[in-house]
Amino acid sequence: KVEELTEEANQAAKTKTEIENQVKESLAPIKQKERDREVLSRELAQAKKSHKGALRRLKQARDQILESQGNAKEEERARTRKIAQTETDLASAKEQVDPLKDEIAKHLRDFQDVEPSVTLNKETREGTERQLHAVQQKMRAMQAES
Repeated sequence: KVEELTEEANQAAKTKTEIENQVKESLAPIKQKERDREVLSRELAQAKKSHKGALRRLKQARDQILESQGNAKEEERARTRKIAQTETDLASAKEQVDPLKDEIAKHLRDFQDVEPSVTLNKETREGTERQLHAVQQKMRAMQAES
C-alpha cells in the first residue's frame, strides 16, 4: 500500500512538473506582450510629449503673431513660416500617436486572448499541488503508523 501511495505521489509530482512547465510556456507570450506593451507605452509617451511640445510652439507662434507689430509683410512671412513649421510638427506628432494607439489596442486584445488559458492552467496546477500535498500527508501518516 505504501508502494501504491509512493507511486501515486511520484505520478502527482510528475503531473505537477508538467503543469508548471505548461504554465511557464503559457506565460511566455503574455510576458512578451507585456514587454511589447511597455515599449509601446514609452513610445506613446514620447509621441505625446512631442505633440504637447508642438502644441506649445503653435500657441507661442500664435501669441507672437498677436503681439508683434512692425513691417507687416516681413512679419507675415515669418509668422507663416512658424505656423507652417508648427503645424507640420503637430501633424508629425499626431501621425506617431495614432499607430501606437492601434498597437497598444492590438497587444491588449492579444493579452486578453491568452489570459484565460493561463488562468485555467494555473488553477489546474494549484489543484494538483493540493492533491500532491494531501497524498504526501497520507504517506507521512502511514509511515508514522508503521
